[in-house]
Amino acid sequence: MQIAVTLAPTVTIHADSFDPRQTDKSVLCLEVGRDRFQLLVQDKRGQGLYLEDYMFPSLLTDRSLTSILPEVFRDHAVLSAGPWQEIRIGVNSPSFTLIPKQLYRKEYAGSYLALMRGSALPAHEFAQAYPHESEGFLTVFNLEHPLADYFFGNVSASALDIRSSS
Repeated sequence: MQIAVTLAPTVTIHADSFDPRQTDKSVLCLEVGRDRFQLLVQDKRGQGLYLEDYMFPSLLTDRSLTSILPEVFRDHAVLSAGPWQEIRIGVNSPSFTLIPKQLYRKEYAGSYLALMRGSALPAHEFAQAYPHESEGFLTVFNLEHPLADYFFGNVSASALDIRSSS
């Protein structure tokens, strides 16, 4: 039995001043997870101008996020706009760990996650790290290859920043 996934946002809020043609002066913030997708547009002062929240019933469907996202992006006035000043992507993953900057070694990122998870990363995932410079640590989290490929191939920005939102 195949369950249809509704691709309409559950929440949409926008400021009257929001203009999707001003993307070169705006930051697009995305949060992705197995059962949720959220987008926020911020102006140059960090003020939120546009918010949409999507929920996907992950328990009712086997569809991957990379098969759902193109349908969300297609013909979406905000998501298909660009180029953006910056795009920030938060990955909501249950697999993450915090490593002090002094102890972090890039070549051991997968091992840090394997220790936390109790098993090695599957072949379709890799370890990604995001530095929290002012706090002195890095968040190490898993990211699926197809999801990373999707974002690096389908978004247009002068800067693309992928971090853990867990």
